[in-house]
Amino acid sequence: MPASIPAVAGPRSIRRWPGKSGSANGLAGGGQSGCDRQGGRWLIGIQAMADFASVDGSHAAIEGTNLHDDIKALATLTGRAGYLFSPEVLGYIKAGGAWARVNSSNLSAGGFLIESAQL
Repeated sequence: MPASIPAVAGPRSIRRWPGKSGSANGLAGGGQSGCDRQGGRWLIGIQAMADFASVDGSHAAIEGTNLHDDIKALATLTGRAGYLFSPEVLGYIKAGGAWARVNSSNLSAGGFLIESAQL
């Protein structure tokens, strides 16, 4: 479900407003796996990482509202390609993507839920 944040004087992204602060605390843990394949001096590889998390954070936004985020999971998938210049020197490039599961909510000063989204 896509998140929609009410616009204030035009569209704005979720960010900290000047003079506002925030914090986040929690733990994340998981694992990673990957493999490389070498043919002559060329190397290709793939790696995946998955973490389960419980990281809660909040920060003040516009006057009277508080944004709360709860990170539940993180994942990455990367690939690499390289060339073995000598037995001691491997040059490579690595690229990939990252994903996160985040539950977000926007609370009024009185603690009432204004809107909630899962990203």
